[in-house]
Amino acid sequence: MRAVIDHAAFRNIEVIPEFDLPGHSRAVARLHPEILCGGPVDTASSAGYDLRKVWCAGREENFEMIERIIDEICAVFPGAIIHTGGDEVPPEQWETCPDCRALMKREGLEDTAALNTWFENRVGRMVADRGRRQAVWNEAADGGALEYDPVIWAWENHESVVKALRAGYDVVNMTSQYYYFDMKQSASEVGLAWGGIVDLTKTYGYDPEPEVQGGGRVIGVNGGFWTETFLWNGEWWRDYQLFPPALRFGRNGMVAGVGKEPGRLPGASRRLAPCPAGRAGSRLPGRSRGGYT
Repeated sequence: MRAVIDHAAFRNIEVIPEFDLPGHSRAVARLHPEILCGGPVDTASSAGYDLRKVWCAGREENFEMIERIIDEICAVFPGAIIHTGGDEVPPEQWETCPDCRALMKREGLEDTAALNTWFENRVGRMVADRGRRQAVWNEAADGGALEYDPVIWAWENHESVVKALRAGYDVVNMTSQYYYFDMKQSASEVGLAWGGIVDLTKTYGYDPEPEVQGGGRVIGVNGGFWTETFLWNGEWWRDYQLFPPALRFGRNGMVAGVGKEPGRLPGASRRLAPCPAGRAGSRLPGRSRGGYT
């Protein structure tokens, strides 16, 4: 891990760790099933998709373990930001857990969204106490105010960006409908589709910095590419999905107002080399021979 961090730092890249809490935690639950809410524990393999995956918020020993893990993260990652998740937390485990229900009553929390925010605030205090800044996914703020000046990674949709800005947070725009590069580029192609079709023109035409009333600001953009899709489809598909879309995405984040530019992509026809005839594997079915690689 330190070799990766050093390799990135030499190229002026900061690696930001994510310790995704309280959901997306099936991996740690396989080793430590005691972190889950009470009841039968299912630790069977799930091919990468979590089933039982939420830390019990009412178990005090869990926060002691989380604090030790954050200490280890701080020892390895020298950067200013530690991402602590907060996304896609299914409520069922907390709703049926006596310890979590008792905690919610004690803290005056109306629902599990509020419990998720409470959880992230408690972890945020740990991060702040170590001189780092917390980052979270946008759902972490759905249940109330976040107290430790976190950066909001807004991914669900454009409205999540606007909501975080209006609440006064610093925001990294990672809107899935524009910046997720494992989505299909057309309806007939390979890839995921839950975020819609994300093609080159759509990414380039999006303005990542909406003008809204509030004290927040967009401090960056983030493109997403989840590696399970690369493992399914191969290296050729990875390259096809990322280049040139990632290049246009980079310009989108660096040039003010670029998303408002009308018309075709400047210079696109000159700079996108045609696919060599001998490299049919670099094209997806349905692409013309002149398609980009």
